[in-house]
Amino acid sequence: MKKWKVYQIVLFALFCLGLNYGGRLLSREFQLPLWLDSLGTMLYAYMAGPVCGAILGLTANLLYVDFNHLAFAYSLTNAGIGLIIGYTGQKGWIKNMYGAMKAALLVILVSLTISVPLNWFLHQGYTGNIWGDAIIKFFQSLGWSFMICTLAGQLLLEFSDKVLLVLALYILIRIGRRLRATETLFARKPTAAGWILLILLGLGAGLPTAAAADIDFTDYNDYVKTVYSGNNGLPCGQANDIVQTNDGVLWIGTYAGLYRYNGLDFQWISSYDSVRNVNCLYVDDEGRLWIGTNDNGLSIAINEKIANIVDQSTGLPSNSVRSIIQSSDGYYYIGTTSSMQILTMNNGLRVSNTLREINYAECIARDEEGHVAALTSDGRLFLLEEGHIVASLRLTGQEEGNQEERFNCCAFAPDGSLLAGSSTNHIFSYDISENRFSLKSTIELEGVSRMNRMYYLEDGTLFITSDSCI
Repeated sequence: MKKWKVYQIVLFALFCLGLNYGGRLLSREFQLPLWLDSLGTMLYAYMAGPVCGAILGLTANLLYVDFNHLAFAYSLTNAGIGLIIGYTGQKGWIKNMYGAMKAALLVILVSLTISVPLNWFLHQGYTGNIWGDAIIKFFQSLGWSFMICTLAGQLLLEFSDKVLLVLALYILIRIGRRLRATETLFARKPTAAGWILLILLGLGAGLPTAAAADIDFTDYNDYVKTVYSGNNGLPCGQANDIVQTNDGVLWIGTYAGLYRYNGLDFQWISSYDSVRNVNCLYVDDEGRLWIGTNDNGLSIAINEKIANIVDQSTGLPSNSVRSIIQSSDGYYYIGTTSSMQILTMNNGLRVSNTLREINYAECIARDEEGHVAALTSDGRLFLLEEGHIVASLRLTGQEEGNQEERFNCCAFAPDGSLLAGSSTNHIFSYDISENRFSLKSTIELEGVSRMNRMYYLEDGTLFITSDSCI
């Protein structure tokens, strides 16, 4: 929701409040063994985060006071649901069925913890739902303790309600991803083959072929190009990586250190004692600058001041950092010449896991569903999720009959598929939606040898650098 405008956020919040209110009316009208009053809270919490979800949950119960003057007391339950779904959503639980059911069980536990004491205080232990109260009376007739009967009655309602609503949320998320992938697919600019097809269709329908002259292709050769080297501002003359922070400043990592470029001149950053050479740079979603060095570990800069240093003395597998990326669910993947380490920034910088199978990860990419792809120097491709390896693949020559070919770079396409460029001229497209590599297609690029990097622009244009051309 970071790119949404204010009116879009407001309309979405009203929509979610409407979902809660409509579900509550439906449950009341048909006397269902469900509450149905927290789907909007779950959806908003998943999209906007736990705090916003809790606030909407509190607000939603104000709408029910017209037919239940005690409804506001149970806003604590709805707020708790928002916190749990927001938190588990950020952790990536709800993107698969197993994680969604774990989230549902956690929501049930929180709902019971809050609602049962409220039932005792406000309704003498009863639930206020005819189905839940019937369960209480049934177990009472068996001679059970009234406290256990109360818990059983509330559990029936919470289990059926929360499992159903979290399942509905999971389905909505899956549908949303499909629609987003389809929208991205049709939003791309047509390829040359696509334009040929459009022209042929136009001819078949009797349309003038002159319409093809209106096609707007971007000719990047027309761009103004300036090459910076030791002769015009960049003393080292060789850049290993370049990034731009949120304030518009460019940072250039070289073997001679870190340089800052403000659009007018280059400044060598000599004040960072932990940075004397730079292998890789990364700017995370919060605007922090991550600096991977060749022999002094990892430094993290906030507002142009070093805030954290991670090296072998603090647990980093190696002081030579080759790649850095933040997954969409908040994990930081640090590739070193020894192993890959996963860090989190929750309540301070902490180590979440170390993957010893992944050493010398030179190319790394992420999608918007929590996946990370890492490619090692020996051509092995790993698929990662929540800080763990879920699949790995190596070109053995079986797919193309060439034992010398191996993966050399990777990138996620806008439709969610994973592209892997080879050391020859092939691009392999994989579907990774089931947490495994499923080959969709293979593309052969004429005149290209040894692909080194792939990069997508926001409009879907793919740039490929190779030993022979761009």
